[in-house]
Amino acid sequence: MNTKEIGLVPTLLGAGRQRQEDTIDYSAGIILHKKLGDPLCLGEPLATLYYNRAIPIKELKKRFIKA
Repeated sequence: MNTKEIGLVPTLLGAGRQRQEDTIDYSAGIILHKKLGDPLCLGEPLATLYYNRAIPIKELKKRFIKA
């Protein structure tokens, strides 16, 4: 698990700042539905990503899953 990469995804969703002048979207972020070691069944959600701006969400989903 690449925790640094997982932590970067919410920032790219708008929940954090990349630069000091960036605004924070308090409705953006990630809810994790599982903890490390929890069983996961096929088709069961691992996480929910929330965002409000035009971003390449498919790319961010892949990035999150890969991490």
